[in-house]
Amino acid sequence: MQKRKKGRCITILFLIFTERKHMSSRLILLLVIILHFEFLVAQVNYPGRPIGRDHNLPVSFVKIERSQSEPASNESSDKYKTYRFAEVVRVDISPEKDGSWHQISSSLRVWILGICSPGCSSIGLTFSHYRLMPGVKVFVYPYHSSNYLGAFTFRNNGRYGILPVSPLPDDSIIIEMQVPSYAEIYGNLRLGMVGLGYPISRRYQYPTGDSTLSADCNVDVTCYLNRELQTQKHAVCKIIYENSGLCTGTLVNNTAWNGRPLILTSAHCIKNESAAQSAIFYFDYEREMCDGKIKPLKSVAGSHLLARNEEYDFALVEVQQKIPLDYNPVYAGWNVTGQPFAQSFTIHHPMGDVKKIAINEDPVMNGRIFNVPNDNYWVVPNYETGTTQAGSSGSSLFDSAFYIRGILSYGGESCKPFIYDYYIRLDQAWETSPDSTLQLACWLDPINRKNKVLSFYQPPNTYLPFAIPISHVDSVDILKNTGIAGGYIAGTNPYGIKALAEHFRINGSRYIYAVKIHVHRLYATSARSMLTLKIWSGRNQPDKLLYQQAILLFELAPEEYNLIRLDSMKLVNESFFVGFEFNTQVDDTFSMYFAERPSLKENTAWARYDNGWYPLFSGTDYLYAALDMEVLGFNYYFNHKNRPGEFPFEDRVSVYPNPAQDQIQILFSATPTQPVTCRIYDLQGRLCATVNRKNSPQNFAVETSSLRQGIYILSVQCEWGVFNFRIMVNR
Repeated sequence: MQKRKKGRCITILFLIFTERKHMSSRLILLLVIILHFEFLVAQVNYPGRPIGRDHNLPVSFVKIERSQSEPASNESSDKYKTYRFAEVVRVDISPEKDGSWHQISSSLRVWILGICSPGCSSIGLTFSHYRLMPGVKVFVYPYHSSNYLGAFTFRNNGRYGILPVSPLPDDSIIIEMQVPSYAEIYGNLRLGMVGLGYPISRRYQYPTGDSTLSADCNVDVTCYLNRELQTQKHAVCKIIYENSGLCTGTLVNNTAWNGRPLILTSAHCIKNESAAQSAIFYFDYEREMCDGKIKPLKSVAGSHLLARNEEYDFALVEVQQKIPLDYNPVYAGWNVTGQPFAQSFTIHHPMGDVKKIAINEDPVMNGRIFNVPNDNYWVVPNYETGTTQAGSSGSSLFDSAFYIRGILSYGGESCKPFIYDYYIRLDQAWETSPDSTLQLACWLDPINRKNKVLSFYQPPNTYLPFAIPISHVDSVDILKNTGIAGGYIAGTNPYGIKALAEHFRINGSRYIYAVKIHVHRLYATSARSMLTLKIWSGRNQPDKLLYQQAILLFELAPEEYNLIRLDSMKLVNESFFVGFEFNTQVDDTFSMYFAERPSLKENTAWARYDNGWYPLFSGTDYLYAALDMEVLGFNYYFNHKNRPGEFPFEDRVSVYPNPAQDQIQILFSATPTQPVTCRIYDLQGRLCATVNRKNSPQNFAVETSSLRQGIYILSVQCEWGVFNFRIMVNR
């Protein structure tokens, strides 16, 4: 049993610089932790920030003793390529009996506690009981750094009531929980497991912030110029399990094509349900470009073990939440025909490093071990490019058509001429037993199509970095947050404001993916305090409601830009409005920043009162103003075969959607430079509608609401010729 002592833990940091060839395994181990966090943004979290430092709250520390032993090497005798970086200690820590409570104001109380283990290189946490009430927020942050993880909220409540938190590179960390006054109870929070990074007597800090964790013969995946491979790499993730071990996994597709978050790895990585529930999965951890900066880590936490087979060394887990679209997830395809193949590659995270690639140019061999009668392994004797090493276990072997064919089980030493890596064959592990927990087929072919080959799946809305922003506020505008008589011009005020809206005009059509708003003041008196994000059509003021989505007020953050993703992309045309309807309580506060522009005599910001829509009102005058709001959208919808921003059709002109209801889009691969004419005919050849565009955008909508349900011919005449489409109008 661990010893627990109250008191401050003090750690002296020794920074040394040394040549890599003289770096000890302990220093390399610390690099894993330091560089892992240096570029860390956070696992899935929600708006908010810790306030313990701001209020100088006193912190009582629980000291956790560690054993003095640590592995001499991560290259174990059985050749499994896992990487062990920390010691696991079981604890029982909760707000009921540990830490201290502080009343910050009449509306907020805070619980705070420190965890320390002098000399350890990192601390990772697993909350064995995690079930928060709405409005409650939890943060975890290192004592010696301004970084933090969180806010973790009720949105992080998982099916199994467990929340693992990424390791932080410090020997002292703080846990902070903020409880608003309207939350009568905070819920259930109990710390059950701590991962202590193996201790070292000195800390090593790489001077350039670069990544040199893995062997020199490894090759960054971003340096390999293959377009298809640069798509498939997004299926690969780094796995930390039980806050102590590192492996690699792959997000896999299934025959239902439903984006179910299934991750395939090795059985010797995820050994039981506890390891699955405590696992953290890191996506998109790679360089921005070859030899470029390292991207921030993006992670999701917690999973459920669906199937595991020790004989065939595979584990299949389901992450307890959908993979966020901003993580650029790709669900890899697979091939279980068992046919031989030449050329292969694996993408992996050796020693937890950024994604690397190992390429084999020769035919893959069959192999067997442990007296198993079948050739249940694909064997790669040597890689012409790159290698694998500790931390690569669980990575997938892809063939030249980018299908998963195997899972890395074990192999020889890195950077040697012949290392003989053994990958369990996916076809051999497919239906190993009628027991669903021992096979892959029932999970990857849930609708029993008997597919032997399945292509990859890429969700259509993963391209936030490529979205086209629309905003009326730029860097030269002076932002205002003017208050009036107990309220705000662009927010809740005593004049009875009901909603805010910003007017946008575009040439053509666009799919809205997300809205970014600059929040000024925010105060929620209840977990039921809400805003409703709305999109309206209209020429001079909001008219027809096109879309709405509820937003909990306490989940927004004041004095920050808040990104709100739409539940589904919404098509808008020419003139539209985006804003919020207030569903707030009497004492709630919400306001936005706005820019006043009297010299332009142009107003795009509107407020709704009981008797209609008006420009923002200062208390004495109506203003020419714009709300500090940005709409993010795309010219086209996406399919998984196209890269962001590419025209999603083979021909230069196309239409979407088909069948149509009230309108159909005309889509061009480039902006026309000459007039465009669209004509719609019925099947008897009668002209039903004509649309002429002298200055056509790259896409625009043609109204079909006046057409009866049926089949029509849509003819598009443009500079590239005449294109005819058979379309259907449904009601």
